[in-house]
Amino acid sequence: MNGPITLDLSGLQTKEQFHRLVRETFSFPLHYGENKDAFWDCLNDFASDVTVVVKGETTLPPEMKSFVDGYLEILAEFQSESSGAFKVQKNQIPAI
Repeated sequence: MNGPITLDLSGLQTKEQFHRLVRETFSFPLHYGENKDAFWDCLNDFASDVTVVVKGETTLPPEMKSFVDGYLEILAEFQSESSGAFKVQKNQIPAI
């Protein structure tokens, strides 16, 4: 991979929007199952030498924050298991 991939969570209001964003950002296949197991599996198929920059986390509505946190934890776990080939950076945007 050449540059970092940006996962911009700004403006997300629904789980469906999140999964669409993830599918498009990571170029997951259409059969992506929109759950944590499928997310992990698709990361294994996708990830190699890449940095993911997560933006907009602080702009999430409270009802989306805990949902998205579960997926961010998976990204962090994937990073720890990748021996440095997969990196996650959080680029906080202040809440308005």
